Amino acid sequence: MKHARFLIVGVIVLALGACATVPSRSNPDNGAIYGYFDIPKDTLGQLSDIALFHYPVQVKPYIGFATDLHSVIVGGAFFAYDAAPGKYFIQRVVAKQPSSLLSAGAEYSLELVHFGVGGFDEANKAAMEKSLITVKPGQLVYAGAQGISIDKKAGFLSKGAFSTGPINSPTEKEVLEKLLPALKDTPWEQQVKERIASLK
Repeated sequence: MKHARFLIVGVIVLALGACATVPSRSNPDNGAIYGYFDIPKDTLGQLSDIALFHYPVQVKPYIGFATDLHSVIVGGAFFAYDAAPGKYFIQRVVAKQPSSLLSAGAEYSLELVHFGVGGFDEANKAAMEKSLITVKPGQLVYAGAQGISIDKKAGFLSKGAFSTGPINSPTEKEVLEKLLPALKDTPWEQQVKERIASLK
C-alpha cells in the first residue's frame, strides 16, 4: 500500500489550471495512458483531475495543475493523451465534492509523489521509479485501477493521509468503455475501440 498526503486546495487556484481541452494527437507516434481511481465519494468526492509527468522531470511543478499531459476524466476513469514515447509517472490526483447552492464544493489534492520547495523530492525517487509507465510509439498503456482509502482526513490547516492499492474492478475493458463516449470523433476513438474488442 502506498501512503501519501493530501491537502484541501482553493477552488479558484485549481480552476485556473483545469482548462477543458479537446483530446488531440499532435504526432502519430504519441500514445496515451489510461486508468481508474476509486475515490471515497462520501469523504472526498469524485476524481476531477490528474497530473502526469515525464521522467526524468523536465519542469518544476507549481501550485495549480502543472502537468505534462492533459486528460479526459469520466467518473473515476482517466485518459491522459498525446504522450510522446518515454516514461511517465502519476504525481497527484484531485478530487472534488459536488457543488450546491451553499457551497462551491471542496477540492482535495492527493500527492502520490511529493515535490519539495526546490523541485523533485529525491526521497520519493526509488518508489516512484518502480511505478514508471512506459509509453512506446503510438501505444495505449493501461495504468491499472487503484483504490484510495483515507487514513486521516485533512483539516483547514492540517494535511490528511491516504493509502492506495490495486483493485480488481472495474476491469480494463470497463474503464475503456467508460471513456469511449468522451473520445468520440477524436484521433483516439478507433484505437480505443480496437483495444476494447481485443479484451474479453
